[in-house]
Amino acid sequence: MKTVATKPSGAKAAVEVPALTSDLAIIKRDPAVLAASSGTPPIRRKIDSLAVTDQKSSEAMTDLIAQCIRVFKTTEAIRKRFVDPLNEHVKFINSFFKKITGPAQEAEDAGRTKLNTYLREEKRRADERVRIDAEAYEHQFAKAEQKAAKTGNAFVPPPEPGAVSYQAGVQTESAAAATRMVPKFKLAAKIDDVDPEYLMLDEAKIRRVVKAGIRQIKGLTIWEEPEAAIYT
Repeated sequence: MKTVATKPSGAKAAVEVPALTSDLAIIKRDPAVLAASSGTPPIRRKIDSLAVTDQKSSEAMTDLIAQCIRVFKTTEAIRKRFVDPLNEHVKFINSFFKKITGPAQEAEDAGRTKLNTYLREEKRRADERVRIDAEAYEHQFAKAEQKAAKTGNAFVPPPEPGAVSYQAGVQTESAAAATRMVPKFKLAAKIDDVDPEYLMLDEAKIRRVVKAGIRQIKGLTIWEEPEAAIYT
């Protein structure tokens, strides 16, 4: 098998990496792979044909399951022999480029924070101006109505306030930034008030505590069933 020697950061010796073995023909010709590939079919045929009805047949099935476990473990070891060096090489490359993209992302985030702060303040000032103009218009409208009623003259409404403009984006020669409304959310009250449709059980945590012996969890029914545990 052709190999490429690489040396990840901090490694003392070169790592032998299979020459990007997307060429499955190389893997398929490996003697260990050939042996593993032929191991399962005969076991499966025996399992399919064996009825577990008594002590003897249960022992036979246990042995067959154990054989499957051994094939699985052996195959996993072979797979890791091919994959682990490649994964280490990928981690090394990713780590190298992360040193470039990481600071770039941090700088972008810092810039976005400042630009968003400015644009949000522009929107806030515009909204405040609209509110003030609306209140002033209502006051002028009421005064005009009172004056018309007192003098008997025709009612002439005051001119409506003009539109309030604000900077909603940025345009340069090389880039553009536009304001968009992004939905946000947070817990408004108690978790019990949230629609159950949007709640999810932490099944991983439940499995851990149930496995540790917890048998009482509010809202859950916990029970035990016999299952075969095979030891090889």
